[in-house]
Amino acid sequence: MQPSTPPPRWAAAIGSGAQRRGRATIVDANGTTVPGNDVQVTFNVSGAGRLIGDAGINANPAPATAGIATALVRAERRPGTITITATAPGLAAGTIRITTTPDTTPRI
Repeated sequence: MQPSTPPPRWAAAIGSGAQRRGRATIVDANGTTVPGNDVQVTFNVSGAGRLIGDAGINANPAPATAGIATALVRAERRPGTITITATAPGLAAGTIRITTTPDTTPRI
């Protein structure tokens, strides 16, 4: 599997629980998306974030549609690194790391 390219930094709004989608793409040996491989992808989130949803809402494991599975991740209030790993039976795992930083946007 190939994770989506994360932004180098993610400004996590302190206290807001900023959210991002993580995507796992099922690819062949050449890196080409395999749209017919609609497997169940399990996401594991560790560090300064957490996965939103569970099997009850079809969020984890998540079905790959057209070769892409999506997870919703919420940043914690503290900045740090979020590690997202996607696994599926018979496929190599994919992992991305996202660094969150405090949101310094002025507030009124």
